[in-house]
Order: sequence, then structure tokens, then C-alpha cells
Amino acid sequence: MSIEILIIIFIFGLLFGSFGGMAAYRIPRDIPLGMIEKSRSFCPKCKTQLRMPDLWPLFSWAIAGGRCRHCGEKVTSRYFWVELLNGSLWAWIWWD
Repeated sequence: MSIEILIIIFIFGLLFGSFGGMAAYRIPRDIPLGMIEKSRSFCPKCKTQLRMPDLWPLFSWAIAGGRCRHCGEKVTSRYFWVELLNGSLWAWIWWD
């Protein structure tokens, strides 16, 4: 398998991991997932709607130093680890 395909699979895993992290936060709080009702991603502390620079799996969390770009509040590393684990698992499964 080529490294390019593996990278693409890893990115798909990151995207699904990002969705899973968002769903894990929203479902217990009865917040819509955004598929039927329009519900954009937001900072849990300041409620600022997140935009494209804030929504890149792994990278936006790491570049912002694990903090909200708007209010500076710490964002749990759980999002980073869920995305990384999911991307890695997808790549590993395809590699095998």
C-alpha cells in the first residue's frame, strides 16, 4: 500500500474521530448534532462559534496550545487524543 493512500485513510480517521468527540460532548447534554437542526461547533466556555481555523482535527488544538482561540480557556486534550487514536486505528486497519 502506498504512503499516500495511508495518509488519506489517516485523515478520514481524524475526521470521524473529530465527529465522535463532538458527539460525545453533545449527546449527554442534549445538544443537536447539527445534521438535522443547524447547530455549529462552539467553545463550551465562551460559546463563540468556531470557524474553519478552529476545526482542523489535531492541528487546531495543537497550534492553539490546547486553548480556545477566543477566550483562552483550556480545552481538554480528550479531543486531540480521540482524533489521533481514531486516525491511527483507521490507518493501522488499512495497513494490515
